[in-house]
Amino acid sequence: MKQRNKEGLAAIALMVRNVYGVHFGLNLAVQAMARTQPDPELVAAILRDAAERTLEIEDNEPYPEAFRDGMLTVVNGVLNALKRGGQE
Repeated sequence: MKQRNKEGLAAIALMVRNVYGVHFGLNLAVQAMARTQPDPELVAAILRDAAERTLEIEDNEPYPEAFRDGMLTVVNGVLNALKRGGQE
């Protein structure tokens, strides 16, 4: 039984790493697109509004801390990419 548990945990760990890799790749793609936007201020305003509306839902039912932290990491990364524009 212990071997099965170890195998199950290893499979879960692999799935988590896969999800993290997919998330990381999508974040890089979004940041690359953000740097090429003709109106970065408009994109930033829309993103901030969407993030604020999403976080307002927490007033009724809090998100898990890891979800909130992950979302804000992506949002802030995209906002920073918008600020940098094509400066890299």
